[in-house]
Amino acid sequence: MTSTAKHVVSGRIGYGTALVLCTVLMWGLLPIGLKITLTELDIYTATWMRFIVSGVLLAAWMIWRQALPNVRGFSLSTWLWVLLACSGMLCNYIFYASSLQFLNPETAQLLIQLAPFLVLLGGVVLFKEPFSRGQKFGVVFLIVGFLVFFNKNISQLLVADSNYSLGVVLMFVAALTWAVYALIQKRLLRKMKSMDLMLMIYIMGSCVYFPLAKPQDILTMSSLPMAMLIFCCLNTLVAYGAFAESMQHLHASQVSAIITLVPIITFACMWMAVKIWPAVLEPSDMNILAYVGGGMVVVGSILAARNNSIKEGVKT
Repeated sequence: MTSTAKHVVSGRIGYGTALVLCTVLMWGLLPIGLKITLTELDIYTATWMRFIVSGVLLAAWMIWRQALPNVRGFSLSTWLWVLLACSGMLCNYIFYASSLQFLNPETAQLLIQLAPFLVLLGGVVLFKEPFSRGQKFGVVFLIVGFLVFFNKNISQLLVADSNYSLGVVLMFVAALTWAVYALIQKRLLRKMKSMDLMLMIYIMGSCVYFPLAKPQDILTMSSLPMAMLIFCCLNTLVAYGAFAESMQHLHASQVSAIITLVPIITFACMWMAVKIWPAVLEPSDMNILAYVGGGMVVVGSILAARNNSIKEGVKT
């Protein structure tokens, strides 16, 4: 039976904000960590490692808490929705990593901001959610921001066979598949917890990508890429865990507004990373207008998020 009870947040604003900021830091650093990891490891092995490590750790934690998902009452339709959600996240991981072979971390992180925008549109179309004037203004601001950001690379975007345009297309697909996952998760949260779904995603990802992975290559990695691989493996578990817990203490609209700050973390950390590891990472070739456009994308995302309806669904 679907619960109609309204989720009441704890009101622990400081604790909730700290959890969201942890998620922001993790997601902001992720493309940099992956970029370094992929200098010595292929995308399938890196993705498989992220799934299997996260899956083992999450399963151990859930066993310790005696909180393993109870799936015995799932209907066939529920299992089909779970399969679709898992497929969306599996595609997101591989397309996101693939795009980083052609894009710098800043561009990749800014493009993935299309994901919540696509979720917003999906919510309006599929769930008949309200679309306020403020949200419309935020969407326009976001689109204009992207046009300004790509001012220097418009010619590369228009060349179908360029590596840059391929990277942009791959990241757009990553955003689209994440939006598919998020929209299906909205439906599934009526029947299961978000951590239950994440465990199923990790298990499925570990199985699907194992035949394509080359675990033996991990043994030959140098220290920095190896450290970044470990970071990427722990990143998703920590980020999603903090994100899910923050929803217990803050409204979803507050969490969404803070999450939009992720690109700022990526831009700042990438600037520092280039200084620390100049032989591994190349400085991004962006002009002033690109930075202005990036700021506009962040502002547009914040405006769209802050104008969301405050009616909360249960999300744990």
